[in-house]
Amino acid sequence: MAVSAMYIIADVILLAFFMIEIFARDSKEAKKVTKTEFEKGSTDIAGFIIVISSLTIIVAPLLNYFNLLPFSLGLSAFIIGPILAVAGVIVRTVGMLTLGRFYTRTLQKTDNHVLVTDGIYKYLRHPGYAGTIFIFLGASLTTGSILSFVLVTLLILLTYLYRIHVEEKMLVKIFGEQYIVYKKHSKRIIPFIY
Repeated sequence: MAVSAMYIIADVILLAFFMIEIFARDSKEAKKVTKTEFEKGSTDIAGFIIVISSLTIIVAPLLNYFNLLPFSLGLSAFIIGPILAVAGVIVRTVGMLTLGRFYTRTLQKTDNHVLVTDGIYKYLRHPGYAGTIFIFLGASLTTGSILSFVLVTLLILLTYLYRIHVEEKMLVKIFGEQYIVYKKHSKRIIPFIY
């Protein structure tokens, strides 16, 4: 497959992510960007890192054109990247649909808030974040730029590990023992592993 086609595929992956963000949020609460005491800056940091990571993926052709640390994995990167990204889109979308009106952009307690532990949440506590991580790692891998892949991987992982830490503190505060018990029977972002 031509390298230029892989850049287009990486950009389409990013477009899919942003389309999900725009159109899959079905409630007023899901679209709000209300700051709460639970945030600890995590929403702003995540938004900023999403923009930086997206730009890194978009400029990857320039990085490769100037021969700045080109990826040496060849075809395997071009195959694994889109598969990882598509898996991320599916996981993120299923997570959003399962939570429904409880899926919010910021960390907040909504009216009649309940802890959702069925569907994908039976296995993963944070499928939305897992999906985002997979989407961005897959898109950056697809570009073939090692610089893009390393930078995006570091930024996205550090950001979402922080976000998960902050969110889990909030959920323990809201749900107490119920959430603590749920944590013992589920994983954060990778089923059966982490």
